[in-house]
Amino acid sequence: MKQIAIVLCLSAALALSVSCSESLLNIPQLGVQSEANSYITDEDCDAATAAVYAAWRHAWSGTGSSSAIGTTFCNLFWFKNLLSDEFNPGSQTYQTDLASYTYTNANPWIGAIYEFLYGTVYYANIVIDNFKPESETKMRCIAEAKFFRALSYYELITLWGRVPLVDHVMTPENNYQIAPSDIETLWKFVLGDLDDAIGPEGAPLLVSKNSIDDKDTGTRITLEAAYAVRGKVHLTLKNYSEARADFGKVIGSGKYGLIDNIGDLYHTAANGCREYIFENVRHWDTNNLYTSSDDAAQDGWYGLEENWPFMYAMEAADDAQYPFVTVAGWGAMDPTRKVYDSFVAEEGPNSVRRLASVVDTTDLKALKVTILKTCDWKGSDAYFRFKWLMRTDDEWDTGWTGRLNNTPCMRYADVLLMMAEACVRDGEDGDAYINEVRARAGLPPVSGATIADVKKERLLELCFEATRLQDLKRWDECGEGDLPANLADKGKRVPRTIGMEGGACRVEWTDNPDPSAGWQESERYLPYPLVEIQTNKLINE
Repeated sequence: MKQIAIVLCLSAALALSVSCSESLLNIPQLGVQSEANSYITDEDCDAATAAVYAAWRHAWSGTGSSSAIGTTFCNLFWFKNLLSDEFNPGSQTYQTDLASYTYTNANPWIGAIYEFLYGTVYYANIVIDNFKPESETKMRCIAEAKFFRALSYYELITLWGRVPLVDHVMTPENNYQIAPSDIETLWKFVLGDLDDAIGPEGAPLLVSKNSIDDKDTGTRITLEAAYAVRGKVHLTLKNYSEARADFGKVIGSGKYGLIDNIGDLYHTAANGCREYIFENVRHWDTNNLYTSSDDAAQDGWYGLEENWPFMYAMEAADDAQYPFVTVAGWGAMDPTRKVYDSFVAEEGPNSVRRLASVVDTTDLKALKVTILKTCDWKGSDAYFRFKWLMRTDDEWDTGWTGRLNNTPCMRYADVLLMMAEACVRDGEDGDAYINEVRARAGLPPVSGATIADVKKERLLELCFEATRLQDLKRWDECGEGDLPANLADKGKRVPRTIGMEGGACRVEWTDNPDPSAGWQESERYLPYPLVEIQTNKLINE
């Protein structure tokens, strides 16, 4: 009772003080802009839109904290890769549960990704709700915000299925309670946003690159990027003619193409290149460097995964072909034998594309890499991912987790192969598109390309790029059984590589003691995160 009395007395005193001295206390806080004055000018709109880009970068390839996960690092790029058939379960519990399909709704990565995507939707809604299309800048920014809102919902729908449709900035008044919408309504909303972002024919709201090698304009979302994403949505919905029309806009623009050296992808040499349809941009900024474990420089952590063998157990010669980072690394994202064998079966043992993607221990000698000590690599069957493996020229000068390389979210090879898929599904000839990708890989052309050809090419060209899971879902929904065929045994047996000094390796396999391992029909969609169930009482309606 004494505590309550004290609080009441203090509250009364404060109220009396405010009523008597209101004019003295009502002083504008210096350096702080009120919300009412924050959404007025073109500069305000650009600043608000920059927050949307940052939220998406954080969701796709960033790291850091969320209310669901604290400071354990995760992003959508890792998340979808783990759920595909391209990676073995690692040694970290959250990753292992995802990769073996033994997760529950309490898995904090599931909660974090859900939160990151809705975070992007939130920042997009701020732009859309608060600015009127009364200038070119504001019209462009609103279009960009609608693009990112649509993209976030593409991910939410394909991963979770029915999710809440949040088309405005929510406030505490509605207590953040909202039921999920049906999938048809959600897809209609996504297409509507993309239609709005693209704008009327002949009067685009978004920018386009000035030329195929224009590195500057493409730092923003372009008109062609919006066409590419809308085409992907149409492909998912089996609207093949519409998908072909959208991909045709990108291909026919002449603003994109394949780079010559596939090994440059995901490294600084490819920043802003002709192949990136859109990318997460990082740049040298001394005011935005790594400062703590919860503040990786411009979300540049992702490439550390699986770099630890080169930090801990291996040594690269001074003239090694690959400039390995040897001061940092984590152990995860070990490729499956399936990916390696698929490369060898289609391309032979020494193809450039395979060597830029996945290598085995026999490749290490040619790469002038030596195993220095006996090591125990759980979740590895002696294959190493080279695609997006850190290189010294990708690093910040300071801050061991920062990276200067941009992260592509979609590249032109993906568009070409989606176009080939849409053509074949629609009874048209897709050879030219698939063969353009194969030519860069040094492969002979195919004639009369089939869906099986497209599937094989997408696995090899886009491995480890967070496209595989949604590819399998899309094909499975065409009645082709791709999910159970490729994921039913995922994680049921776990590899372990014993790396011996001098280069020899022994691989051991053990049965997963968890009987729930492997994809099941009930896992076609992810469960709603536990934190969402606890806070949103309408989520299961």
